[in-house]
Amino acid sequence: MRPTSLLLVLITACRCGSDPSSVSAPLAPVDGPRLELADELAQPARPILSLGWMRDVPVMGSRGSLAMGDRSFDAPAYLGAPVSVAEGVVRAWPYELRDETPTELPIPEGPAVQTGVWLRDAWWWLRGEASSRELVTGERTWSVPGADVIAFDGERVVAAGHRVWLLEGELRELTRPHYAIAAASVTEERVLALDANGQMVVWSVSDGSSTTLVAHLGAGRAMAVADGRLATGGADGRVAVWRLADLPPTERSAEPIAETTFAGPIDAMVWTPGERPTLTVAVTEGRRSRLVRLRLVE
Repeated sequence: MRPTSLLLVLITACRCGSDPSSVSAPLAPVDGPRLELADELAQPARPILSLGWMRDVPVMGSRGSLAMGDRSFDAPAYLGAPVSVAEGVVRAWPYELRDETPTELPIPEGPAVQTGVWLRDAWWWLRGEASSRELVTGERTWSVPGADVIAFDGERVVAAGHRVWLLEGELRELTRPHYAIAAASVTEERVLALDANGQMVVWSVSDGSSTTLVAHLGAGRAMAVADGRLATGGADGRVAVWRLADLPPTERSAEPIAETTFAGPIDAMVWTPGERPTLTVAVTEGRRSRLVRLRLVE
């Protein structure tokens, strides 16, 4: 083929490829669910690592302090475990708050405790080195190597990290994630997790099969489940809300129904009471934290 003919073919190919009719046009904006800023609650001096809600005020755990509303208490131990609020008692391992002064709970004997969670009127701990980690409650112990965080729902308990374990009567290991799990939740049908690469991993409780979705452009940091909705937060500053009914193993489109983005990473979140679904979010901005409430408008 002559050079001139070859040039004409290339020009024609380029024009065809740039034909607007061959390119998907962006979808026009449509009315739908959205997240609106409801309240600016606080600007603590330290990043918030764990969140709870009690009597219309947030309960905030961070390195060096445990705060409830405008009251703050020294808490020299690391606070990164979930905050439990039940019957007027706040529990954030290793502290229990019943009045003006938090009580530091006795550390159980044996290997060092990684984290603790209050569940079904008892403490559950992860303890020991990662390679030999144990899940402990009362006098019962299960071997869960690779686990770093605990999640629970009803009778189900999940221990997750580099490996994922589901305790439902008996302990079984789910398929191993590609990246370490940073946050987890469990429902009647699914185990949900965010990993260090920003992916959401969804396991089916019935058969253990897993599906991976892109949730964040950066490490996943926090998640919260309530009333058929899942909220996720990541190092990218994005807050996304998903319908559980849309997540695998269903055949529906697994896309968030609403989202918003902040200037810093999302380190903790909790669904809170309100006339409409309301999500309280801890955003780390520099060395400080910003606590806001978002209202889901559907």
